Amino acid sequence: MHELKDLKEKFHEELRKIARKSDLSAGDLETVHKLTDTINNIDKICMSEEDGYSGDDWTASGNYSRKRYSRDGSREKMISKLENMLDTAENERTKSAIRKCINEIERD
Repeated sequence: MHELKDLKEKFHEELRKIARKSDLSAGDLETVHKLTDTINNIDKICMSEEDGYSGDDWTASGNYSRKRYSRDGSREKMISKLENMLDTAENERTKSAIRKCINEIERD
């Protein structure tokens, strides 16, 4: 679990670096999408472990298998974090990229 939290923090730092850029590329937007998706998945894993679910529900490759858990809690947390990033974004292009991420997460 500690390793997941370390990874999550590294992904957050990558998001911060992208948010500080003055110009964002399509690749940056794709990276933001992948990072937020991965952070969301880490949150789901951590929540399931906190709820007492065993690691037996995960295959060796980390793929989700037998049980389904509500994503609403972690989705709302991620949206909240992105909204905080939106508030501190340096320019309109960065704000636009963050809004796209929020919209993508809300669509799931």
